Amino acid sequence: MAQLPQQTPQLDAPGAGIPMHHRMLMRWYVRPRIAATSDWLHNEKLFYKIHGTILNEVSSVPYNKWSAKILIPPQRGLEDSSRFWNLKETLEHIVIVGSGIQSLVVTLSNGEVPASEVDTAKVKPAGQMTPEETLIYFEEYVTSCIGKINAAKGEKLRQLKWPHPWFGPMNAHEWFWLLPIHAGLHLQQIREIKKKLG
Repeated sequence: MAQLPQQTPQLDAPGAGIPMHHRMLMRWYVRPRIAATSDWLHNEKLFYKIHGTILNEVSSVPYNKWSAKILIPPQRGLEDSSRFWNLKETLEHIVIVGSGIQSLVVTLSNGEVPASEVDTAKVKPAGQMTPEETLIYFEEYVTSCIGKINAAKGEKLRQLKWPHPWFGPMNAHEWFWLLPIHAGLHLQQIREIKKKLG
């Protein structure tokens, strides 16, 4: 039997981060060994594959269930405060973060310094949109993000760096790698939410 949406649990505050050993793995192995050596075209294809899968996953859920907050188990790469979201909030968050990465890639690759630091506490969803509005918001992002990056990016993809709270200093190429990877983390979350929605 599917579990009903739970009452608000006690979780860490937004921006509290992830366990130290996860941050160390990301900073000293994942970023230099995986992100830095990734292929741009492969990352583009992965972006469309993961976001397309997300759309397929949420399309099977009726809109009247999109606002039900569900507590999922702890997940690597996911802050504690992000474990109690609904489908609307999860999709909104993917777009907020993805749009921020889009801006960072363009800015850094053109040799410019971003205007502000990256703060995980400031990319949490507001959750005020309707399911229909959320879906349109997500679809518009998916169809435009890569094109906007490729049209505006400069040639300095591996020069200037800007710090990620967990991965450490990342150049434009590494930030671009993070676009599909971040969405993939939340694809796992969406599947966990669906399990409990029934």
